Amino acid sequence: MISKSQIEELSAKWQTPELNVAREYAQHVLLSALYGGEDVKLAFKGGTALRILHQSPRFSEDLDFTGWGKAFHIGKYIELAVKEASRAGLAFTIAESSPTSGGWFALAETIVHEWPVRVEWNISLRQGQTPTETLLAASPLWVPYSVKSLPITEMAREKLEALFRRKEPRDFFDIYYLIRGRFAVMEIAAKKAELIKCVRALNPKSVKNELKQLLPRGQWPIINGFPSILERELERL
Repeated sequence: MISKSQIEELSAKWQTPELNVAREYAQHVLLSALYGGEDVKLAFKGGTALRILHQSPRFSEDLDFTGWGKAFHIGKYIELAVKEASRAGLAFTIAESSPTSGGWFALAETIVHEWPVRVEWNISLRQGQTPTETLLAASPLWVPYSVKSLPITEMAREKLEALFRRKEPRDFFDIYYLIRGRFAVMEIAAKKAELIKCVRALNPKSVKNELKQLLPRGQWPIINGFPSILERELERL
């Protein structure tokens, strides 16, 4: 198990609260356990995948997947992953694990030293089997391991769908990161007009309050003027 001093050191290095580091450690332990066993029918995606696999600076709270197969099997994957992860020194408990209208939801809880950590699992089964790629997850928090994920272009498409549906500041930042990294530019450019309209409707105070919790302090200078910054990036596409 990672030491408390390591969490504190990485918190200072990454310019983020210790809780973000502790949560990301728990995420790595769970993902490593999930993909270290049988060939699970789950493709990692979402904001946490952008951070862990594509080096986004934004810390993320949930584990999101596209799955295929029977919902019952998804529940077993989570149960086995939590059981295996507990052998790493984290006493995980499953507070909730049940089917939803379109997939499966679970909540795993643990304590990393003094920090209580909750990790939500959100699995969508609506799409059925989808193309995947295998990438290496490398971090000072955990030993390297392989992850089955959605291709970045498909992640971008789903991120756009999420943005238009819920309009959360974190989704806008993820689109900003994808543009700056030159990921899935064509997919984003195709929705340029709609995105600009949504950006102009953003509440600057809500953007600031949410992103300050999830971005390193080194990224804070862009937060105050973030809607304008993102709009300029979109105009360049």
